[in-house]
Amino acid sequence: MTSGTLELYQDTPVYASPDKSSEVAYTYFKGNVDWDQYVFENGENWYSFVVSNGTESKRYYIAY
Repeated sequence: MTSGTLELYQDTPVYASPDKSSEVAYTYFKGNVDWDQYVFENGENWYSFVVSNGTESKRYYIAY
């Protein structure tokens, strides 16, 4: 599977890189997140998605 919807059962930290030792970018509240990339980095499984604000796009990561 290369994309899908991840159901978050609790508020979840979101990172700007697939590394839990990095600073948390923001918290994704309980609910569903549509992801488009899945990677295994730093001993963790990461779901990744892009957020666009109209002029810029940024990739974020959730360890799950």
